[in-house]
Amino acid sequence: MESLTWDSQALWQSDDSRWDGTERRRRQREGAGLALGVGDAEILDIAVQRDGCLVAVGRAQAGSLCKMAVVRYQPDGRLDLGLGGEGILFPSDGTGRQVCIQFDGRILVAGQVDLPEGPRWKILRLLQNGSPDPSFGEAGEIVLPCEPLDASMEFSLQTDGKLVLSGNGRFRGGAEGYLVVRLHASGRVDDSFGLGGWARFRTH
Repeated sequence: MESLTWDSQALWQSDDSRWDGTERRRRQREGAGLALGVGDAEILDIAVQRDGCLVAVGRAQAGSLCKMAVVRYQPDGRLDLGLGGEGILFPSDGTGRQVCIQFDGRILVAGQVDLPEGPRWKILRLLQNGSPDPSFGEAGEIVLPCEPLDASMEFSLQTDGKLVLSGNGRFRGGAEGYLVVRLHASGRVDDSFGLGGWARFRTH
């Protein structure tokens, strides 16, 4: 039986703890990540909570099993056991590519998941203890009708609580381009934005 493990002693390595957006995008374009431990595992994004804790997201893989991974470290580098009891979660299939911390401490994770009909964008929201947030989407997650064309993705949180996700993709099997979607805090698509909540920009 396939199982996932995580090296609890591994902490992300970077010369610049601020790890700004330019560096994050560079790592995404190059397909890079920060190795977390045994097997095929990597960090793809990091956010800092108001209390100084670090929340990292990425993926962990064993054989054909690939899971989104979320890990939280205390400011001194120790795992924060307040997240799921171990400091480490594998809350969903797929790859976590972006993380945002809401003003109330809830954790938003955006990434990609492979479905029978093809890859799709996926967003999760977790409570501070790591449990799925039942007030977001369906059981704490939503899958958007966008086929990502590469690993690029940007995810931001507006001051009014709305979410903006963008990246290169194909909407509902249609034309390709740079796609932007805005969501209400509940995870519902914001129809007041663009065309039905979506905007597309041609890239070539």
